[in-house]
Amino acid sequence: MAIKRVIDSITPAIRRFNERERGLARWSIACEDDVRDLVYVMLRATISDVRTEEPVPSRTGTHKFADLVSELAGVFVEIKWIAKRRQWRNILRQINDDIQSYFKHPSCDILIFLVVDAVKDIPDPAQFERSVSGKQTLDGKNIEIMAFVREP
Repeated sequence: MAIKRVIDSITPAIRRFNERERGLARWSIACEDDVRDLVYVMLRATISDVRTEEPVPSRTGTHKFADLVSELAGVFVEIKWIAKRRQWRNILRQINDDIQSYFKHPSCDILIFLVVDAVKDIPDPAQFERSVSGKQTLDGKNIEIMAFVREP
């Protein structure tokens, strides 16, 4: 899957942009929006319909926006950035809320969460990934949820 290859390449890509050769402008990857743009560029080479900021229904009637969406692939990508200590539990709550909203979009078959842990806050990244990832049936709809924790 192209998306898995992109996610596995995130950490080296961020490090490369942050440590460019002398004389070249740095592209600082310092927040969620920077990661979204980087992942968009990386995915666009193989997924022609990927786009940013797709509105999805929410439980409260207001709109949420998925970071990246491909209707052809049935994939939604949500990016989370952990910038300070003791934030990871809040991110986990956000992910649970996002799952309850995003599955309602008719094109969402696979929901991917990319958590960039800039401060190494998550005590056990593998356990975090396992606790979120898996197949779920929500209101009769089957959806695959994948979580990946990466460091910049």
